[in-house]
Amino acid sequence: MKKILFLAFLAFTAVFTAGAQGAGAEIVSVTGTLGLSAGRIVIKSGGETYYAKGIGRYVGFIDGLKSGAEATIEGYIFPSFADAAGKNLIPVKLKINGNVYEVGSESLYADGGRHLGGRRQDFNHGPARRGRW
Repeated sequence: MKKILFLAFLAFTAVFTAGAQGAGAEIVSVTGTLGLSAGRIVIKSGGETYYAKGIGRYVGFIDGLKSGAEATIEGYIFPSFADAAGKNLIPVKLKINGNVYEVGSESLYADGGRHLGGRRQDFNHGPARRGRW
């Protein structure tokens, strides 16, 4: 009985690991119309809705970054847990009005974003510390 449970655990671990390794490994290009959905910037292309993470910080600094504008965003696609029909798009480059803007890091999400978690010292903020009290 222990051998069967151990083999089942190994099989589950192998399948889970193989599935997680392929997530977000390549950069894709999405061309479409910018808009807003539930207060978040989205790009709609071919009936799909992509939530463009982090683009909102450039509103007011990039000319033409507004609802209804045609844009191309290159980046990594991840499933959206908030909206089953939508997908998260982590941008690396934004092309709008003939200009190209570098808005992200290609290496940051190359592993599917798995290294973003963990302790504070992983982000080069120094060692994790406790408060005085």
